[in-house]
Amino acid sequence: MCGILGHLGEKLDQNEKIKSLKSINHRGPDFNGDWQSHKSKLCWLGHTRLAIIDLSKESNQPFQDSTKNWTLVFNGEIYNFLELKKDLINKGVNFRTNSDTEVFLYGLIIEGLDFQLKCNGMWAFALWNESEETLFLGRDRFGIKPLYWSKFKHERFCFASEMKAIREINKNTPFIEDFIELCKNPFSYESTEKTIYKNIYRLKAGHNAIYKNNNLKIIRWWNTLDHLCDVPKTYDEQLEVWKEIFFDSVNLRMRADVKIGTALSGGLDSSSIISSMKHVFRSKEMKMISSDWQNGFCCSYPNSELDEKEWAEKVANSLNIPLNIININPFEVETSLKESLSFMEDPYLTLPLPMLSTYKRIRDSGIKVTLDGHGADELLLGYENILMGMSTLNFKNAYEIFNIYDDTFGNGKISKSDFLLKYLKSNIKSNSLFKKLSQFIKSNHTKYYPENKDRLHPNFLSMNPFNQALFEMFHYSILPTLLRNYDRYSMSSGVEVRMPFMDWRLVCYAFSLPMNAKIGNGFSKRILRDSVEGILTDEVRLRKKKVGWNAPINKWLKGPLSYLLEDRNIYNNLNKREKKLLDEFKLNDSPNFMEGHKIFCIINPYLYL
Repeated sequence: MCGILGHLGEKLDQNEKIKSLKSINHRGPDFNGDWQSHKSKLCWLGHTRLAIIDLSKESNQPFQDSTKNWTLVFNGEIYNFLELKKDLINKGVNFRTNSDTEVFLYGLIIEGLDFQLKCNGMWAFALWNESEETLFLGRDRFGIKPLYWSKFKHERFCFASEMKAIREINKNTPFIEDFIELCKNPFSYESTEKTIYKNIYRLKAGHNAIYKNNNLKIIRWWNTLDHLCDVPKTYDEQLEVWKEIFFDSVNLRMRADVKIGTALSGGLDSSSIISSMKHVFRSKEMKMISSDWQNGFCCSYPNSELDEKEWAEKVANSLNIPLNIININPFEVETSLKESLSFMEDPYLTLPLPMLSTYKRIRDSGIKVTLDGHGADELLLGYENILMGMSTLNFKNAYEIFNIYDDTFGNGKISKSDFLLKYLKSNIKSNSLFKKLSQFIKSNHTKYYPENKDRLHPNFLSMNPFNQALFEMFHYSILPTLLRNYDRYSMSSGVEVRMPFMDWRLVCYAFSLPMNAKIGNGFSKRILRDSVEGILTDEVRLRKKKVGWNAPINKWLKGPLSYLLEDRNIYNNLNKREKKLLDEFKLNDSPNFMEGHKIFCIINPYLYL
């Protein structure tokens, strides 16, 4: 896990190189390196290394092949590199390191960009061919690792893991005109090329780019819809396949030459991960797994409705592993509000201080890698997805979907949707009424869904409405934004987050499953809950209440962050409705979380500006 950047065109001066590398040093504080081409088409590559596998200096980057014709800078991990290495040895490759970087380099050289299809992991890379003066860029299937690029005057081209590194080279990068609107719809652009800056673009997930003779050609190399699979007919058989893939995914992501841990919330997803880590560690099939994995970390807000310390402690106690409690107070965090926004680069709905502080404490404890639970909600229906799914329903299949959902989300799990479900079951009398309701719902959520051609794909059209909604959340709206955030949260302190639920085999399998594998017997995420039975304590495994990782912004805006509400530069930029809401909040002695959340979203764009 690292930071990468590069520049083609006019030769950079030494000061520009130093500043651009320094701007992303937090991503890889273990070693900084760079390389300069001597051909007519000048290419400069920079790298900041976070050493995880093969800690020796021989694995530092930029990394070259034996002929010195190919030079690679790579950010990420190829978890199945041991298996891929055997195949490449059979093809005549002589390896000089034990790193996944060298495996990735020779795989790309010998098999081309299609080698990515064999890789199980997360990555963003740049590969330079000296003899042909060609640059190849690539990003993993789901965009877990970031990559940005920019073309500017005098035929100059630049790329980097974070936009701040590009801005050190091309300082003429103002905010886009619709920045404020983008802040209000943070899920609407992460899956696109668009960024918050003019003339800086994102290489989209599952895409490659080839830059030669000042021309950039972008190619899509991955579409999940092309890799859906046949699933067994019975649920019991489906469960066994899920377990096989899931535990192998955890196994692969425990490969490291350093200590690893988990950001444990006490919710189903992170608790399933750490329980499975113990299960995998006890097995006899592990290869190169870190033996020091029993490191749980829980972010806590004492006396807040968002605090889940109690549940995390239940999991840790049941597994007999230590749990590090990180109490968050905005007065005591080492990262200032301004610094935290700089780390994040992009605006989001949540104050980033707690997450940044948590991963800093993790790194301060000597942990460089965590296995976390991201992706499960979007695969297995962890959110309020009824409204999103309903926009694609028709009157004919409405009752079938309702019957699947009936009585599934009780006990306050999804109260709004429960109410809607009961209302619809008792009140839908005509096709026209249903169409009106569907149109209303669609108009209220499609702003979060960028237009995409996948909606015309035969495999997308064959999905039931709720798998369609999940597919868009996973690939186009919610999850891409969360992946970006967690990359910034963790890499701000040089911590690598690995995500077992993001294994491509598990993703393709999940989108091939019928809905009764995801919801049933009174539960969402049915197949996950059943897969960890006997591994995760039932008290947590069968828990229905969901609390997202947020800051107790309602309390903080009335306390340590109240000065933000008095900032006239912010207040004067608000519209009449926003000023009214802020004034009412200031008079409210005990606002709830959602009231505080709403105010933070109002002032957030101006904090960034």
